[in-house]
Amino acid sequence: MTTDSDQALRALDLATAGLSVAKIATMLDTTPKEVKALIKAGKKQDPRDYDPDVEARRLDKMSAALWPLASQGDPETVGVVVKLMERRDTMDATIDGDLAAAVKATTKLQKAHRAQVATRADAE
Repeated sequence: MTTDSDQALRALDLATAGLSVAKIATMLDTTPKEVKALIKAGKKQDPRDYDPDVEARRLDKMSAALWPLASQGDPETVGVVVKLMERRDTMDATIDGDLAAAVKATTKLQKAHRAQVATRADAE
């Protein structure tokens, strides 16, 4: 049996995942007004605290997944990786100068990729 507490956390999870209030209401067999109240209640009782270590690991995993494309100089991916690095850097105040070096390296990769693309375009 689902308790009100469970349903409130479920509504909060669904809202966090990006579902609309109407969709959540359909899924939970309730009204949109009740869903809004459930989300509000879920926010008050959410047992999950912000954990910087978990957040850092998530950012590291995302960076690792994107790194192959970024290292090939894909401009959009390089931009995303740089943003992830900036976010990660703000989480760890003990890092000095690493972000600047990373931005310099990714910018160099991006320029090299553009040059390579231009050379290929000229060859065609």
